[in-house]
Amino acid sequence: MGRLSEPSVPEPGADPVSVSAYQWTAAPVPDDISPRRGLSPSRERSWARVAHWGGLVGVLAGALLGWVAPLIVLVTAGRRSAVVRGHALSALNFYLTWAALTVLAGVVSAYTNEEPELVPYLMVWIPLVIGINGAILSSRDDRFRYPTAIRFVR
Repeated sequence: MGRLSEPSVPEPGADPVSVSAYQWTAAPVPDDISPRRGLSPSRERSWARVAHWGGLVGVLAGALLGWVAPLIVLVTAGRRSAVVRGHALSALNFYLTWAALTVLAGVVSAYTNEEPELVPYLMVWIPLVIGINGAILSSRDDRFRYPTAIRFVR
């Protein structure tokens, strides 16, 4: 077997090897994350579904959290597609409206003591039913405008 040689150490003051000698290039940017290009139609449909179904998951996780997923979709994929932006804005405004109504209804029921157990029940089930309808229609590539949404975000 051959003998291993000692690694060479450059002399002090010697010219270092230039980086261009390695011929490094930047990695290519995938098409689906490039800020210059829009999304493909299949990606648009996927992101639209995420906006609507994510809002439903947020309502199930906590009655006031339905707006989180549509907001994330709006600031990520909504910048690259008008279709995704429309779906995300629609879902975001709907779930913001219902979060505000839930807080308001909770305050009113706490002070009036009129059927206090009925209010949380309605404030979760109504947006779930309407949200499921919107999510199903968006999955079929239909535009859906939530009937009770106040346009907080434009």
